[in-house]
Amino acid sequence: MDEFTKRVEEDMAYGDTDGSPGRVLAACQDSETDIYLLVMAVPTSALMDGVGPELFRTPDKKKFLACLNEEMLWEKAQEIIAEQNEEPEEKKNSLMAQFIAEQLPPLFERAREMEPLDI
Repeated sequence: MDEFTKRVEEDMAYGDTDGSPGRVLAACQDSETDIYLLVMAVPTSALMDGVGPELFRTPDKKKFLACLNEEMLWEKAQEIIAEQNEEPEEKKNSLMAQFIAEQLPPLFERAREMEPLDI
């Protein structure tokens, strides 16, 4: 767990080096396969189909970039705010985290099936 925590902290810090908001939303790891997803918000233009989510392999055979459509995330956040206006921020954040987590199982499945990079 300490190694995973260290890796997440390093990856999360990388997005904030210039003081702008980072695009890294989360990091998660499958305990059975050790596949590690770094979850990022990206513009629709960065996605092959313009919708996503998209998955990209990194040189590290167990690490992948999971790219979620930032417009979709923004729309979901606005929906949660409208529907849960009277609720505390913690509940709204929890609902958004749950929405992001729902995107992950198919990405882990795709990651298991992807061939390693030929570098």
